[in-house]
Amino acid sequence: MAELRRGHPDKEVERWCEDEARLGLKPVARRVWALAGRRPASNGRHKFESLFVYGFAHPRAGAAGS
Repeated sequence: MAELRRGHPDKEVERWCEDEARLGLKPVARRVWALAGRRPASNGRHKFESLFVYGFAHPRAGAAGS
């Protein structure tokens, strides 16, 4: 911060905080029929949906956003 202030004495330097999270739904394991002693066949398709959430805060001003 001090280096930024020295490099730009005519500008105001603000400190912001950022956090991020990924919210997701994992595939659900299902039971299937198979012969005794054999592994059941699988199509290998794993669906996964997720949402990325970002949040920002300005500690000095008490402001927040997303």
